[in-house]
Amino acid sequence: MLLLLLLLPPLVLRVAVSRCLHDETQKSIPDAHLRGYALWPEQGPPQLVQPDGPGVQNTDFLLYVRVAHTSKCHQEATLHELLHALGFSEQLFKKWQDCPSGFSVREKCSTRQQVTRQDEWGQLLLTTPAVSLSLAKHLGVPGASLGVPLEEEEGLLSSHWEARLLQGSLMTATFDGAQRTRLDPITLAAFEDSGWYQVNHSAAEELLWGQAGSGPEFGLVTTCGTGSSDFFCTGSGLGCHYLHLDKGSCSSDPMLEGCRMYKPLINRSECWKKENGFPAGVENPHGEIYHPQSRCFFANLTSQLLPRDKTRHPSLTPHLKEAELMGRCYLHQCTGRGAYKVQVEGSPWVPCLPGKVIQIPGYYGLLFCPRGRLCQTNEDINAVTSPPVSLSTPDPLFQLSLGLAGPPGHSLGKEQQEGLAEAVLQALASRGGTGRCYFHSPSITTSLVFTVHMWKSPGCKGPSVAMLHRALTLTLQKKPLEVYHGGANFTTQLSKLSMGLCLMLLIFVGVLGTTAYQKRATLPVRPSASYHSPELHGTRVPVRGIREV
Repeated sequence: MLLLLLLLPPLVLRVAVSRCLHDETQKSIPDAHLRGYALWPEQGPPQLVQPDGPGVQNTDFLLYVRVAHTSKCHQEATLHELLHALGFSEQLFKKWQDCPSGFSVREKCSTRQQVTRQDEWGQLLLTTPAVSLSLAKHLGVPGASLGVPLEEEEGLLSSHWEARLLQGSLMTATFDGAQRTRLDPITLAAFEDSGWYQVNHSAAEELLWGQAGSGPEFGLVTTCGTGSSDFFCTGSGLGCHYLHLDKGSCSSDPMLEGCRMYKPLINRSECWKKENGFPAGVENPHGEIYHPQSRCFFANLTSQLLPRDKTRHPSLTPHLKEAELMGRCYLHQCTGRGAYKVQVEGSPWVPCLPGKVIQIPGYYGLLFCPRGRLCQTNEDINAVTSPPVSLSTPDPLFQLSLGLAGPPGHSLGKEQQEGLAEAVLQALASRGGTGRCYFHSPSITTSLVFTVHMWKSPGCKGPSVAMLHRALTLTLQKKPLEVYHGGANFTTQLSKLSMGLCLMLLIFVGVLGTTAYQKRATLPVRPSASYHSPELHGTRVPVRGIREV
């Protein structure tokens, strides 16, 4: 229902939305709303199966939506497709209206004379007024821009923004995941220019890519590789995606047309996922921390020195040059708009001055503090009032394993396994009478063993995770789950791993973690005060792509 909160329905265009009922039975579309159909046999006349329905009176457009919460919904761009249907489409540009302000005079609308045009280089532009002003404001250009470039799609009129210019917008041609995609002000301006809607601009999400001061040449193929903007990168090194949620590699794709940016790694790129962190007892010389409040920073921090360098000052260590900075995951905490502090494993919180490089007590090397990327949005700033993140008392962690019995000889592909895991998870949450915020990283093996990690996410309402784990264990012993998926029935059987053993494992892992931390604290590393490196004073750090769907 997010869409209806963002765009108020127009005067003529009416949208009908049908949602799933609580018993998960799908509401069927009435036959009266549908066009009929017939069967055409090889011989003889067509046989009418369903006649045309009368339709819906005084309605131009009828949209049915079935809403369900599944992992697949987080992987695909459902809202993107809805916005195409509601007007952001090359097939509908010619129907956009030029209307006076206010719905009271909507009857005076006329068809827009020009919505798109080609510039002297053949680039297709969307040239309507609100869109042009919105882009100019975004790039920090005085006045209005000449239009917003649309993606070139095999010579056809495009229905997507140019990715080089508006990376992260919901209406670019490729979907980069819910965490990295925004419903941006320029896209909402396009719906205002359609003449069909009154737009709630306060619902826009800030688009950091190219924001404020990038200038009119930002995103051009001729400038993206010259170092004129650090939203783009060169070479093929490892760094940070511009939203700093993920580690990334400097690479391109067909939409970028040779320009390069730090794109999230395929595996374990997310700094904000605890499960990507190091297992207890594993050496962590760079002091990385994976946590919901962790972000990616360019750094070369280390707690270890080569033998010949043990007596040297950290800033003079020859094998730690600024060019060797790479993406690392560390905690961050907003202290104001554009202001924040960072924490490395075992270190105190250290103020991170945007645009500067700092040192961390207990570590050799440098950490670069990005400017204009962190603590910029209202969501980030609201976190300023939250208590500081503490790693001394980690959330209790439990694991629940269930074996599934299905029809004899029944096999599942990878996508079917993911669907079944989602179905089991929903049934499990329903059995526990709680939200999904207790359950993380569900998976299922080819031998039909379902596993889910359990901990209580911040803001999660309900009993402790230990109480929920015990309650589920007892109820599943008495009554297994029965799950119907893909035309087959599956029954669960609780794993023999007992709750007591889980607790013993937790204690053992805690002891290992404490021992590892004590061992790490005795390393012969000389603490140093936070300061700006004299080597880099007054120079630009040669790091590209530090700019984050």
